[in-house]
Order: sequence, then structure tokens, then C-alpha cells
Amino acid sequence: MLRLYAKFRESLGSDRVEMSLDEGATIIEALEKLFRGPPPTGVMVALNDRLVNDLNMELHDGDAIDVMPPASGG
Repeated sequence: MLRLYAKFRESLGSDRVEMSLDEGATIIEALEKLFRGPPPTGVMVALNDRLVNDLNMELHDGDAIDVMPPASGG
């Protein structure tokens, strides 16, 4: 399952997306399927509630991916 936040939730019209992936699929493959191409620059990703930088991590049944826009502030 992918959980979407902020502008991603708004642009995709949902806060959660269920997705079928092939065995051995990676985070980047899930994101490319979600966005129908490369994910936006700076996208932040958490896997099972932990921020990750390696988008080539293999996914397993039941994993939850949080997809968030880049952090900003001042």
C-alpha cells in the first residue's frame, strides 16, 4: 500500500493506493508505476514508517510506502 501526503494526495485524488507488483519489485518501481514515469525530484519516502534514501530496496508483501513532497520551511 502507498500512503500519499500533501500535493501527491491532492493531485492523485486519494490518500491511499493499493498496487499489485511483481515479486522482487523495488520502491522505485512502485513509484514509477504510481506516477506513470519517474517520481518527482526530491520526493521523500518512508518504508514501514522509516525514512529511506535507497529507492532500490526490495518490497515485501504487506509493506507500506509513505510518499511525501520535499520538506520545506524557513
